Amino acid sequence: SGPRRGGDYAVPAANKQVWKQFGCNTEAGRALRKLYSSGAQSDAASLVSYPRLGSPAQRWEPKPAPRKPCPQRAPVRVPRAGGPKYDPDDPRHWRAPPPGRKPANQILAEMEADQPQAPHLPEGRNQGAAKQHLQERFQFCGGRAMPRGAMGHVEPCRDLPEPVESIRGRLEERRRRDDNGMNAEQRDIFEELVLAIKRKQERLQEIDEANTAEGAKPSKVRTARNKEVLELQNDIDRDLVAIDKLMSLADQ
Repeated sequence: SGPRRGGDYAVPAANKQVWKQFGCNTEAGRALRKLYSSGAQSDAASLVSYPRLGSPAQRWEPKPAPRKPCPQRAPVRVPRAGGPKYDPDDPRHWRAPPPGRKPANQILAEMEADQPQAPHLPEGRNQGAAKQHLQERFQFCGGRAMPRGAMGHVEPCRDLPEPVESIRGRLEERRRRDDNGMNAEQRDIFEELVLAIKRKQERLQEIDEANTAEGAKPSKVRTARNKEVLELQNDIDRDLVAIDKLMSLADQ
């Protein structure tokens, strides 16, 4: 059969089974099978005919389960204990009613009858008297600040020791300026700078004596001493500048 007009060529079904006459074990059979087989899975499925199942007349739907009784509403028989029966006319069984709100006149009467009073407490420690006693006890010392076993014998006399300078007096003394116009703090700084310069000059003198004793021979020790001499001279220059600054502040 020739090719169809207006469409693709379709291999007849008889030609697809020609290779079975030669067998797959021969060269001709394998060539025919390769030539006429398209390799699609639909070709093999078209050769199998499956039985058709009749469609049901009505769609299947699950049936509702039968309703069971609620377990929470099941009747439960509970035994009831029989209590004693009281005679409401017997005074022994009478009970006082629960307390209610009192009237205003009764509340005011109770408040007037029960007036709050200050409690009677033991007298506490008098801090002022205790301070005065300590001041009188340790006013002049005389050994009385020590334990009784360590106290010596002090003759009673009228000669009282000189009182210690108060803190206010010491502060005024530190703020007082001397003839150079310096206060106590500036004088302390001036004395520290002068002592530092004196110590550094003594050290320079010791290094000069050591260098003179060794001679002009160079060595690592001599190099270290020369470096120390340079540092000491720089420190002395800085201390002199600080003294000049301090003197200028005192003149203002």
